[in-house]
Amino acid sequence: MSTFDTVPLFNVPIVSDQPDRVVTSLGTDPHDDPRRLVFVNAWDVCRLFTVGRKRSHLADGSAIVVAGSSPAAWFIRFGTGRAVPVFDRFHTVVRCLTGAESRNARVFLLGHRVDHLQRIEANFRSTFPALQVAGRSVVAWNSIDSVQVGIRKSGSHYVLAGLVGRRSERWLGDNFQTFGPALTVNAFEVFQRMIGETRRLRLWRILRLPAYLVLLVALLIHRIRRRGG
Repeated sequence: MSTFDTVPLFNVPIVSDQPDRVVTSLGTDPHDDPRRLVFVNAWDVCRLFTVGRKRSHLADGSAIVVAGSSPAAWFIRFGTGRAVPVFDRFHTVVRCLTGAESRNARVFLLGHRVDHLQRIEANFRSTFPALQVAGRSVVAWNSIDSVQVGIRKSGSHYVLAGLVGRRSERWLGDNFQTFGPALTVNAFEVFQRMIGETRRLRLWRILRLPAYLVLLVALLIHRIRRRGG
């Protein structure tokens, strides 16, 4: 798989290449090793600072980290002095799958609900008829080992997950390398859009404002240190 230009933030390389090049590569290049595409939002940038690189499951270098929102891209630019593009989750995943369809790739679906996975699979079969849905599974923690075995045996080139919650993120970060040479993407928002659900406004997120103020100070210090180094 191709390598991409990156800019380091808190020791995590953030992709600075343009989406067209990245998406084309992810959709058409063969996957020789397990990789993971990670969309970071503003809160994820904050978590990189507060919990560190390793606990964010980005320490092994196999994660392709991209800015998944305009606020995230702004924070990254403020802290590094370099602009990074915003990768729209839905369009990035759809364009990857369009490229994957051209080589009859196989995809495995992961989610929290059977009915959602059934609707996603039906969507795939009508939208990407040449794309093979190799399997789908609900993530149940009492039988999680069988989920990993099923993904590995399916020989999938892509693992598309619609999972939410820190436990799910930790599980993907800890175990995606056991899925085989596939690209793993967790994009719950993409699942929501594909099944026609609207994103709910969460007013409680306003409580994060103090943390963002602390992040701004940390990013300013990070930028000054990089200039000094």
